[in-house]
Amino acid sequence: MINIRDEHINFSFLNTSQNCDIEKLINTISAQDRVLFCAPTGYGKTRIALTVWQQLRTNRLTVSLSSYHNISTFINELNELKEFKNYSVCIVKGREKTAREVCKGSCTRCVYKKNGRPEKIEIPKGEVFDAHRAKQLYPDKCPYIITRSAARNADIIITHHRVIETNTNGLPTDGLLIVDEADRALEPVFFELSYYTLANWHLQRSDKKTDLQRLHEIINKLKSKNPYYSDAAEQCYEEKVKSLSWVVDEEFKNAYEKLPQVCEMAHITKNITELKKLPEKDIKVSLLVRIQNAYEELTDNIIIPKMVAEGEFVKLAESFSDYDFKRLKNEERELIKRFLYLLKIKAAIEPKVVKSSELLNGNGYVEIMMKGQNEFYRRATEFDKVLFMTATPLSTPEDIPVVKAEHDPYGRYKTFIKAPLAKVIKDSRRLLNWLCVTTSSRRAEEYKAKYGGLIIDKDIKLHEAVEKARTEKGLLLWIFYGSKSERGTNDLSILDGVLIFDMYDRSDRQYLKTDYKENCKNELYQITSRVLRGAKRKVAIAEDDEILNALKERSYKGWKFIEKDKVSFMDITMHMDVTPAAKVSKPKEIEISTKKRVKVNHKGQIMIVFNSNEIDTKKFKPGSEVEIDIYAKIRESLKQEGTEA
Repeated sequence: MINIRDEHINFSFLNTSQNCDIEKLINTISAQDRVLFCAPTGYGKTRIALTVWQQLRTNRLTVSLSSYHNISTFINELNELKEFKNYSVCIVKGREKTAREVCKGSCTRCVYKKNGRPEKIEIPKGEVFDAHRAKQLYPDKCPYIITRSAARNADIIITHHRVIETNTNGLPTDGLLIVDEADRALEPVFFELSYYTLANWHLQRSDKKTDLQRLHEIINKLKSKNPYYSDAAEQCYEEKVKSLSWVVDEEFKNAYEKLPQVCEMAHITKNITELKKLPEKDIKVSLLVRIQNAYEELTDNIIIPKMVAEGEFVKLAESFSDYDFKRLKNEERELIKRFLYLLKIKAAIEPKVVKSSELLNGNGYVEIMMKGQNEFYRRATEFDKVLFMTATPLSTPEDIPVVKAEHDPYGRYKTFIKAPLAKVIKDSRRLLNWLCVTTSSRRAEEYKAKYGGLIIDKDIKLHEAVEKARTEKGLLLWIFYGSKSERGTNDLSILDGVLIFDMYDRSDRQYLKTDYKENCKNELYQITSRVLRGAKRKVAIAEDDEILNALKERSYKGWKFIEKDKVSFMDITMHMDVTPAAKVSKPKEIEISTKKRVKVNHKGQIMIVFNSNEIDTKKFKPGSEVEIDIYAKIRESLKQEGTEA
């Protein structure tokens, strides 16, 4: 066990508010073993979390990050601790990630994974052990297996959310788990069974397909796409699919796909006696309220909860493997695996009634869904203590207490402005670098065609975009919800500001739901915060009032909002500290001359390749050798490197 005396801990980087938060976090996590810490981006959550760990004196720290890009950032934070030399650190990545980065191949036919592992791997204090180091020390063994083995003896383990979610076998769960970007890790898993709008005093079936209807189509597709070739495997597969088809069609669809009229009439008949007692003017109002609550009574269905509780569905769900879905599309595979997961954890079936939604022009909707905690949360709670961290407000599980920071120390540097985006792009061309936010890859392509720029992860990698922004101005870098680098790195803070084009994807049926709306607002806040961080004045610009209002809801003291009728480009730059692009000296060109003997080909020609240009010379005697003079200009740097002309 690692014991750190209080006087050894470096508090020099902590202010009064942060020390207060540390005290709250330590008291809460000591009493309840888990806590959610909510603080703005750039607040210093990582350093606060490390100090909490030192004060708790747990024998191990495991850190789960939302992106592998953030590993180097976390290592830098560790280096700030004076006690770093007393800790051993192990970085554990997923099997496929390790294979791509270190082995440069696939695990399918790898012989090293059968070579076992050493009995014990000791990591020297003050050193970081990863798969690259494992390959150097044990070249004949699997680096993925070696890093997981080494993690058992490490003081600090750094890994990814996906590693915690998919496979904690072999990873120690003692000590404290710190979960960065915990908003996604805490999101529940939903599967929509039925969805109706409430309008004109009646339930109305939506013209969009529910998850259950899409699942029915996917199962029919599975029946015709058996991925196996042996008779025994084919037969086993067909029996599993047949059982799943029965569960979906006979149990779920019969229970939750009733016609709206059937649902209404059943409810009215049941309550007709009570309705007759009401004054005539109140009957319509009461009828509407009762219809809105009608679907809640359908959850009294006896068969479904009973079968789930007996575990019959659990056994069926666990019998499927990833290979069974090999011939499905990614979105189809995700949907069926989500359904099977919720069966496996015996998820609850819950109704949701929204009597009036501004997104539906005042109408409401009724939704029946399966709902359960995601796999990451279930795995995370296996650790002795858990500290979740996020920058966005969340609707957390009831058993997680919340500690929220009171203010944003860099709030005075953040300004949010309403202005026409097209004009801002035109005025700032060649002067500023912008991160442009939208909701989908399709929209990013449309905006790129209109305004120009590069789409991160498609046209340019994230680290390349960051390096480009260091030396150039006038960049438009497009990013969208769900992209790999959406929350990839804090290096985006090198950009000058954010242009927000969209907050909702109104073509998505999910847009009609309140949860979707809140998730989009949180997503927008997270992306914007990646740029607007640190002690440098920056701006976020949007045309839509709703976007600015969403950011206001999540604002801290000191944030400035400007919503004038007319905002000039000078008004915008007054709230910015623009960093000039780094100067890159143009390499000098020098003239050179050289002589070279060349052989003439059978056509009487000689071909010379120089500076990637092919030079076709005049005719010579076939088979002879001639001496020619070459004059050219080359970069001085090439001459210094010894490049031949």
